Amino acid sequence: MNTVKFKIVDRKRYLVVFISILLIALVVLFFNFITVTRAIDEGGVMRYVYIGVGFGVLALVIQLKKLFTKELSFDVDELGIAIREGREKRIIAHQNIVMVKRIQAAGSELVHVYVVGKSAPELNFESNDRTGINTLLARLEQYQSYISADRQGGLGERWTEYINQNVAQNNKGSINEVRKQEGTSKKIVLIVLGVTFVVLVGSTIIPLLLEDNRGYEVRDDKVYYKDKVLEGVVPDSYRHLGGDVIIDSTHVYYLGDVQTWADRTTFKMLDNKFYTDQNGVYYEVDNWFSKNEIKPIEGDYDKATFKALGNGSLYKDKNNLYHIKLKMIDNANPLEVLKIENLDIATIEQLNPYWAKDKGQVYFVTWENLRPCAEMDASSFEVIDSKVAKDKNHVYYLTRDLGSDHVNATKKEDYAILDDADAPTFVRMKHNSYEDKNTTWTISND
Repeated sequence: MNTVKFKIVDRKRYLVVFISILLIALVVLFFNFITVTRAIDEGGVMRYVYIGVGFGVLALVIQLKKLFTKELSFDVDELGIAIREGREKRIIAHQNIVMVKRIQAAGSELVHVYVVGKSAPELNFESNDRTGINTLLARLEQYQSYISADRQGGLGERWTEYINQNVAQNNKGSINEVRKQEGTSKKIVLIVLGVTFVVLVGSTIIPLLLEDNRGYEVRDDKVYYKDKVLEGVVPDSYRHLGGDVIIDSTHVYYLGDVQTWADRTTFKMLDNKFYTDQNGVYYEVDNWFSKNEIKPIEGDYDKATFKALGNGSLYKDKNNLYHIKLKMIDNANPLEVLKIENLDIATIEQLNPYWAKDKGQVYFVTWENLRPCAEMDASSFEVIDSKVAKDKNHVYYLTRDLGSDHVNATKKEDYAILDDADAPTFVRMKHNSYEDKNTTWTISND
């Protein structure tokens, strides 16, 4: 008795679990793509969290192979192949084996054993033990006469066929049926992949194409939200607050629906999907699988003094400075308190999306924080345009994807001092051009 042992992967179970994990990961990534890419691009703790999650998924996939690995023993004698898996044993007689197919795969090989009367393989396994596979084939050839032929498929796949001459000469139809089934299987795989691709793309694009993007409008002396008539709303009596919110003489409407909780007389839009009335502060929630809604902000904040700073992501009340969280779980409170040393909450103001200052300090604004700029003079600091600012001592410019005559661009939000620029006389001339009393400057995209 000649025994050959292999540690093999249960491909069916492995592929089912692997594809399930892959689909879940892709769906999660699809719905969080902007959040993930922004976090990775801008750095900070969340970058390493998402990278860690990615490596965790990769480690899980690697461990899957170990989880679904089992040992098979092949005993080859004059009767055929005896296959043992644990306590189970089955035999494939030599006289039934019509062909053995050895397929090259990435880092391993697949072995398919076909028998008379069946188009699907009677035995198939994957192993990276090429020596063991060679030994198994050699022992089969001790008892039957095999001829080999190298073949290549239309998709570039390569394999070797070992045809059992003793059996094939009386069963040519079996080999033809196997090859016919292979062609059909490939077509089915291509069709399934094509349909899956179309469904994924279609499920993303078609809703966007079919979505009614109209907002509020007046038609035939009636006010509509898309195709819905707003009963009781007089065309000349309502005003648009912004986004999907309007106010008329009696109610506040969001997405065409009356917001019964809102106090119409004091309701106003703060900024960036935030609203307020005499009862509290509210924010607009974007739901993937249900209708968007406006919800109250819970927590310990001062409703009376809560307000937006400029057009960015910063808010404050009389006690604290807040920013919008990059990622919220289960529609939790979107605001997070920013703890900045020596921040003067009474005088803090946001000058543009990148700069803020209070009576004693200038701050560089990133997505999740404010970075104090101790080298800057707050009293003389001014914003020149979206790229450039200055104080009495220096000129500063944003370096993310922007370069100057002296400094290369960076890939994350940052700023640099424009060396040798004369700050008191530095002015903007046109789009990318600036000058001081000594020279002209160019700050532009690389």
